[in-house]
Amino acid sequence: MASKKLNPRKLEDRLKQLGIDMEAKKKLKTYILKHQGYKCAICKKDLKREEPRNIHLDHSHKPPFEIRGVLCSFCNRYILTQMNEGRPELFKNAYTYLTSNKIWIEKLLETVKSE
Repeated sequence: MASKKLNPRKLEDRLKQLGIDMEAKKKLKTYILKHQGYKCAICKKDLKREEPRNIHLDHSHKPPFEIRGVLCSFCNRYILTQMNEGRPELFKNAYTYLTSNKIWIEKLLETVKSE
């Protein structure tokens, strides 16, 4: 039986390509959250008391399919669907977030894979 082809647009498949299992995903998410000061990378909402299902490990859906950071549910939907004209301050924050250098995440990926 042929193995299922991985789709790098899906986070779990992208993590598999990077050699990251679900346990390592949790560690990576925690490390990124700590680096971001436990705040959403766009709106700066405090995520310390949020349910884990409301905290999203964000990744690009186009090559190079990079892991970009951690977002709250609202901002994850915001950049995935449309930049809401009713929240112009978030547009600026989202642009800065999407265009910033994420080399620190690559270093975290290496740390997580070696643990």
